[in-house]
Amino acid sequence: RLAAERAGPAGKVAGLDLNAGMIAMARANTPKDTAPVEWKQGDAQALPFGDGAFDRVYCQQGLQFFPDKPRALREMRRVLSSGGMAAISTWRPADPGSLYNLALAEVLEKYADATAARLSLMPFTLGDPSTLRRLAGDAGFEAVEVDTAVFVRRVELTQKWLLEDTAGLPYSDAVARMSPAGLEEMTRELESKLKPYRDGDAFGVPMETHILIVNR
Repeated sequence: RLAAERAGPAGKVAGLDLNAGMIAMARANTPKDTAPVEWKQGDAQALPFGDGAFDRVYCQQGLQFFPDKPRALREMRRVLSSGGMAAISTWRPADPGSLYNLALAEVLEKYADATAARLSLMPFTLGDPSTLRRLAGDAGFEAVEVDTAVFVRRVELTQKWLLEDTAGLPYSDAVARMSPAGLEEMTRELESKLKPYRDGDAFGVPMETHILIVNR
């Protein structure tokens, strides 16, 4: 949606996701006064677009989940025009890049199960900048650059917020199955771990992400 705002009414923007539900939600929330967005359900490892179709490619917190990362990067390069740019974000490792998710994994292992804890850390499995540079170089990209961005995430530690925040994630069932008493204990322990970041009735917890910027 932000790309559509930048492109303006005369631009062309496409959005792709493997999950039909995500595409439906994105389509329902697309502003009317921006560039039209072509929403497609599809695989990032086989992009349904022609060679050189785009000037920019953005991949936000997705590359770490693709089974064949080199193939996905080659596909991104294929659909870029000559001189085009791709920007790809992947979280830094949870320790130290996301203190909230690290604390969440610890309490999930204690109050839910080890599988839920492991799944909660999956988004942070491609946080080594040297690996990002190597993957991009092997895919044929040039002028590879990795920046690190830091922002503050607002965390509201109530049972309701925790259930909503984890809904739809791979470990959501493990949280939903917890008893109210167990969920309350887990919430209290999370509050204790994040105490230094309390900001009024919530917590402002730093998060860090790498941004891989490459040119075709």
